[in-house]
Amino acid sequence: MMTLQMPSPEAELVEEKGPIQLRALDVMSKPVVVIRQDASVREAAQTMAEHRISGLIVQDLQQKGVGIISASDIVTYESTRHEHVVSQQEHEKLMADARRSMPDGFQLEHVDDETVNDVMTHGIVTVSPETTLGHIAWMMSQKRIHRVCIEEGGRIVGIVTALDVARAFGRSSGPSCSLG
Repeated sequence: MMTLQMPSPEAELVEEKGPIQLRALDVMSKPVVVIRQDASVREAAQTMAEHRISGLIVQDLQQKGVGIISASDIVTYESTRHEHVVSQQEHEKLMADARRSMPDGFQLEHVDDETVNDVMTHGIVTVSPETTLGHIAWMMSQKRIHRVCIEEGGRIVGIVTALDVARAFGRSSGPSCSLG
């Protein structure tokens, strides 16, 4: 559904513009891949793997963008989730012991499943489709982020990643080219 590679018409646009004044509209990936904030972290990881991407826009129940979950967020979550690693057999024994001590009807099956909301970076940075890549690169640098959402008419219509900016810069010609 979503590709991170710049299609050839956009690559030609880079060459045509001379001193590059590319806009978000010229390089953004669309459609965006989203996930609900109440989805599990496991579901987020599976969605990223399925689409071969490293981040998802997180939406609330009203389908409003409320954050981003990245592969880095998931790696950090996984690395801090347990103080020690136990084997599957040890885990099953611990869960069986815990079940015996719980009241009837208490469910432990998803005790380790955090939601996307628990792990994601809250808030998103949005720009219009007309925003130059130079400005987007500056924003990414200043805010230490790797993704900027493209918003039009109150809806997220695309995403520009740091890799998109780097690819556009790599396709520019001449040492004096500017992204913005």
